[in-house]
Amino acid sequence: SELLPRDNTVAEYLEFNSWILCEKLYISDSIWIERFNLQVKAENDKIFLSAKWDNERDTVHRVSPSYKGTLSCNILFNKNELSAFHPEIDTARKWNNSVIFRLLPSQIIIADTLWEIQDNNKVELAYGFLNVENLNLVSGPQSLSVNGSNSKNSDDGIIVTLSNIDASYFSRLWRDQITGIDFKGNANGHVQMHSLFTVPFISGKMQIEDLEINNTPLGKAEISSNWKKESKKIDLSGSLLTGSLTSLKIDGSYFLDTNSLNSFLFDIDVKNFKLKVFEPFIYPVLTEISKSALATGRLNLTGKFDNPALTGKLMVERGGFTVPYLNTSYNFADQVVFLKDRITFENIVL
Repeated sequence: SELLPRDNTVAEYLEFNSWILCEKLYISDSIWIERFNLQVKAENDKIFLSAKWDNERDTVHRVSPSYKGTLSCNILFNKNELSAFHPEIDTARKWNNSVIFRLLPSQIIIADTLWEIQDNNKVELAYGFLNVENLNLVSGPQSLSVNGSNSKNSDDGIIVTLSNIDASYFSRLWRDQITGIDFKGNANGHVQMHSLFTVPFISGKMQIEDLEINNTPLGKAEISSNWKKESKKIDLSGSLLTGSLTSLKIDGSYFLDTNSLNSFLFDIDVKNFKLKVFEPFIYPVLTEISKSALATGRLNLTGKFDNPALTGKLMVERGGFTVPYLNTSYNFADQVVFLKDRITFENIVL
């Protein structure tokens, strides 16, 4: 680092330069960036920041996705009379220091995908207040935009809009955290983030065309959520349209009240749903789930995350699987009963 006077003037006009190098910087237990290089140049109430990183990867075995990029940003420290522009901010705090971020056009690689950050964006952060304008990321036909504002005293939210997002990108992004799920499809929709300064929650609507999970074509998926402020819950609904048939429908609620008996209550209706999807979850006990295996019935999912309960009945048609331990394949058609503490088969014939 170095501290330099500017044009031999008084001490209040100074320029500060700093360089920070880090071989491995952990964002969380499972996310990190390597060869991190941060350059900071400060002058009066302004800061120019440039960050570079490049995660080394095994290009032969491709065991982990690539993360690389250069991100540049101008930062301005401001003392604004925010209550004049944002009435939702506590008027007792008439003067409120804010920080304004403007990301410069940059390119970053996230999970093997090159994204470009476009110009003319603005992020303003103050006490109990966040405002985002025109924060746009583009990757070919894919785009992600962030706009909106949120504060302690407002129900407004930050809106994230997704357009033509390749669903397989999420599989690469979560490869190290979630195994056994491989997505394909084209995602469009929006997500709105609320109450960022108190108890955060998310609402929105998402649609995925040509959805495939674990190489099994499923059709068109839709999911939506709505916040119910009075009852402190989020209503969720989802459906899966396979051809002209609604093969999966989910309706229910997630409760934010920690004193609630259940954290979630969901009704799940299944009709001719393809069981091949679940093969990675039961491997290697069972393998080669029949592509023609279908399930029809109704299930209920209740409880809390540390103690969920799935109950109901499913009728399985053209069921087939292989038990590797016995090196034997079986076929069956029967009713499967889900109880709170076990799963039973009634009069099953293999």
